[in-house]
Amino acid sequence: MIDPHTLSVLEFDAIRQMLADEAHSAAARDLALNLLPGSGMQEIDLWLEETAEMRKMMASAGRPPLQGLLDIRPHLRRAQVLGAMLSGCELKEVERVLSVTERLRSYFQPLSSACPLLGSYFRSLRPQPQLRDRIASSIGEEGEVLDSATPRLRRLRREAIELREKIREKLQSMTHSPAYRGVIVEPLVTIRNERYVIPVRPGFKSVLKGFIQDQSASGQTLFVEPLAVVEDNNHLKLLRLAEEEEIRKVLSELTQKVREKGEEIGTSVEAMVQLDFLLAKAALAERMGAQRPLIRENGALRLIRARHPLLIRKAEGRAGEANRKEEVVPIELVLPDSCRIMVITGPNMGGKTVALKTAGLLCLMAMSGLHIPASADSELPLFSDIFADIGEEQNIEQSLSTFSSHILQVVKVLKEADSRSLVLLDELGSGTDPQEGSALGIAILEELYQRGATVLVTTHQEAIKAHAYSHPGMTNAAVEFDLDTLRPLYKLNIGVPGRSLALEVARVLGVPASVIAKARSLMGTQVVAWDSLLERIQEELLSVAEKRRQTEQEAQQASHLRMELERQLEEIRQERRIADREVRSRLELVLSRAQREIERIVRELRAEAASSESIKKSREALVALRSELIPEPRASREAEERGEKQAHRWAKGDLVWIKGLRQEGMVTALPDSEGLLEVQVRYAKMRLSDQEVEPIGTTERGRGEQVRVIGSDLVGQEEIGAELILVGKRREEAIREAERYLDRAALAGLKEVRIVHGKGTGILRRGIEEMLRSHPLVEEFHLASFDEGGAGATIVTIKP
Repeated sequence: MIDPHTLSVLEFDAIRQMLADEAHSAAARDLALNLLPGSGMQEIDLWLEETAEMRKMMASAGRPPLQGLLDIRPHLRRAQVLGAMLSGCELKEVERVLSVTERLRSYFQPLSSACPLLGSYFRSLRPQPQLRDRIASSIGEEGEVLDSATPRLRRLRREAIELREKIREKLQSMTHSPAYRGVIVEPLVTIRNERYVIPVRPGFKSVLKGFIQDQSASGQTLFVEPLAVVEDNNHLKLLRLAEEEEIRKVLSELTQKVREKGEEIGTSVEAMVQLDFLLAKAALAERMGAQRPLIRENGALRLIRARHPLLIRKAEGRAGEANRKEEVVPIELVLPDSCRIMVITGPNMGGKTVALKTAGLLCLMAMSGLHIPASADSELPLFSDIFADIGEEQNIEQSLSTFSSHILQVVKVLKEADSRSLVLLDELGSGTDPQEGSALGIAILEELYQRGATVLVTTHQEAIKAHAYSHPGMTNAAVEFDLDTLRPLYKLNIGVPGRSLALEVARVLGVPASVIAKARSLMGTQVVAWDSLLERIQEELLSVAEKRRQTEQEAQQASHLRMELERQLEEIRQERRIADREVRSRLELVLSRAQREIERIVRELRAEAASSESIKKSREALVALRSELIPEPRASREAEERGEKQAHRWAKGDLVWIKGLRQEGMVTALPDSEGLLEVQVRYAKMRLSDQEVEPIGTTERGRGEQVRVIGSDLVGQEEIGAELILVGKRREEAIREAERYLDRAALAGLKEVRIVHGKGTGILRRGIEEMLRSHPLVEEFHLASFDEGGAGATIVTIKP
């Protein structure tokens, strides 16, 4: 258990209060105000993970609906007593808590798989819808029993209302009757002793027969119940008694139902209080911008970008939520792996004590299951004890000086500290003779080092600084200080002792220069030299730290740039893959058209009684053409990237070697806007890129083979292609053009043609299909396959 003195000096009570302020129920606030650090790794890990799950749940579904949660456990205990009866207000509180139970169950149902730890609490909720409805229909918002509680209660109250009205009418009639003029003080009907009466003058009581129920303080007015309403008042009294009895029955019945369900309701309340407590932890973490700390049994003490929670709260009040994180300057407190003791030095008001308190308080918070306002890279050891001796401890009542008070705390530390302890000592060696104080301070540090404790101390003693500098298990840390503003910068420079800057601070505060000079002369040359050395070391350290910061920043920028370039490269690769697929698809279409054209050539060869050998060669050329036009995408890219072939200056009439066909051809048209040549080979013209052909004379391939070039008698003749494109044309215009095209295709001897009409709305396609059904030259037609255009094209077979 952590020493209460430590909790006090580290202001853990303020954290408890901040946590309590985030809770909905008094019970959860009590848990917060009595929060204590844990001691076991498993226990602390569970607390931290529960807080993390609650934050995760809040981020995805908002805050759990805990509004209206009350601690009704005292009501439940009282209801268990036989014969006890809860009041209407107490029953109403039970009903409100039952409503919260139902809302929470509904809230959690879609989140159960993502939050297994919180699920145990939510599964403990036991909704009681029937009991809730019964209380809601019987008890009003102010705890009153409603007319709807029972039919008899409604009837009794209705009768009472009617009877009251009847009595009032009788009495009103009497107060206005001429027979009683001068007898009645004023025409007023009132109630005394729960009976309706009228005010009568004392001297006329014999005129108005009845019973005196009361008189005024002056004795000048008697409140008389006339005989005419006595019977009605008696009846009204009986109705009132019957109503009270019925109310008791209602409250007893509802109390009995609460008693029967008391255990289940109690389980639900316990779970909701715990959820409220966890919600407070999560809300406080969000408010502070906290992260879950990494705690390990023998972990390092590494606090990265740590901020003191009370400074965060102070900044909230000063600057508001928007500027909070900029207001609080984070510190980095990292104990090197080889060290267990850090000596923090620097000027007064320099932030030494704040660093000490920040480390101690964040350790307490983490051990209590709270997320800490520090970077997620922070790491903490698991401490079994934390001892803190911070601030002025002078006790006048016990005749203890500041030094004596500090020593008493140190005595306690030396009795109990071990290898799992964190020790925080403020101003070690102060309050007494500097030489003796330094010696004692060094001895204390050595003792704690031998015990294996983790120690953070602040001091102004040069001897302690020097000892820490030379000891392999200790290190110095200097706080940075702005002499111009006399404000701490809350930065620690690890590995170098800090300067106290007493003379510099005194000068800035207005101490005369002559006094400062005299003080320097009294310090002695050795002290001045030591101070100057520290100043140079600090300057060099700051320079190194700045260079390291720049290097880290450049490395981070380089990392971001590398990630961005990798992302862009992946996008380019993806675009290339898509482009490859598109090119392959287009080449498939081109090849399909080329295949149909070559089939036409084969038919013509047959018609000219060509040899079977020439026909075989034509078909082999078709296979070669397919493999050349549709290579593997990777190979295509590699060939393109190598860029081995330079552009050739083409001219009409050039002879070329067509790689895929292993045939010679002749250029009939120069490259178009797409860079494609028109090449005539045998009876066909083709559009090829310069990557698919080579000029004759630059390759050895084809030499020795017979060259056969198509004669000029075929060049210039009208050729009918195997494809008609109608996309974008109007329906009637497209039908007329398709009819003319089919006539010309039949004359040209084409067996199969492709009409491209596009998908669009389907109007053009349906018009073409209607025309094809009745066209005399059409043998059959069907939509193209996917690789030929799918629903955007129709394949037509022409009658022979």
